[in-house]
Amino acid sequence: MLKFVKRHRRAIAVGSVAGVVVAGAIRVHAIMRHANDMLSEAERRVEGQRRRQQHLERLGHESHEALLTFLTALEKELKAATDDIPALYKEIKQIRQTMAANRGEPDEAAAERERCLWEKLKVASFTTLLVSFYSFNLLHLVLKLQIHMLGRQNFASKSSSAPEVTGTEILSMEARGEFFSMTYNFMLGQGLRELVAHVTPQVAHVLREHTVRSRLDAGSLTSVLRQIRSRVEGDSPNASASPLLRFVICQQTAATDVRVQGMLDETWDTVESPAFLAALGDALDKSLEVLSAQLKATLFTEPLDTAVSSSSAATPPMKPLVNLLAHLKPHRTVLHVDNGRVVHADAVTSMPSVSTFATAVFDQVD
Repeated sequence: MLKFVKRHRRAIAVGSVAGVVVAGAIRVHAIMRHANDMLSEAERRVEGQRRRQQHLERLGHESHEALLTFLTALEKELKAATDDIPALYKEIKQIRQTMAANRGEPDEAAAERERCLWEKLKVASFTTLLVSFYSFNLLHLVLKLQIHMLGRQNFASKSSSAPEVTGTEILSMEARGEFFSMTYNFMLGQGLRELVAHVTPQVAHVLREHTVRSRLDAGSLTSVLRQIRSRVEGDSPNASASPLLRFVICQQTAATDVRVQGMLDETWDTVESPAFLAALGDALDKSLEVLSAQLKATLFTEPLDTAVSSSSAATPPMKPLVNLLAHLKPHRTVLHVDNGRVVHADAVTSMPSVSTFATAVFDQVD
């Protein structure tokens, strides 16, 4: 045996080396194949994240376009659901014209009627502004919620290798129409009227301390709006007790399409979730901040070329409440659209809780 090894030692050495080389090559090939598989998987994940981000950006644009479409309907329904403010102004004007025509003849009944009309106009103006404030933010967030729900279905359908999987089917245009109409027919109809009925007495209670001759500065006006908010929303520490949800949720009518009903059920469940309530609270806070800035710029900012003394510059400008009422119109504030943009919507969308909420809805797995 020893002689055999000695006689064939070169062949044995070469064979051993060759075996090691082959084994090493096989090992290297397996490592390279595993590395390539990992690289391919990483590339797929990166591509998936890129597609997901593009889809989310597109949904943000679609949500804004849908909001612009609904704002026209909201403004129309708001006018129908609240007191006719132009009619109040017209009646006040007629009373003044009549009193002016009867010079020197006091008319206590007419004066009392005018006073009552101003009080009614005061409450109506603030009520219309506050109802637009709440209905706009509720509409904005619910639209964002439902657009992202539909976007999730669309994305899942395109990403799924098995389109027949339940829950990834894209709703037909007819089903989408039912989905939206069952939500917004209530929000812009009965829900809006109930919101007006809820807000009006809260406005009247807070404004009892302010006659139309009361003088307010920007800070005082913002304080009034905050007091009204506190009464409308309540001071309950339990977020799930928000009284605003009843102006959104209507579960009395069932959808004809079972998939639509499932999405409506998901909408109601999500609206009642802590995440939605947190987003709504932040949205209302930010929207009030924007509204206060709008009113300050419109009503209390003096022209730059106006000369003021150092003492008057230190005192915030004040104006009679009666002079403020005409500037509280929703189309000039909360519902104002400038070049296709709504400043309240842009400010709210940038809030972390709102963007996180929308992304979570999109990423939700059934």
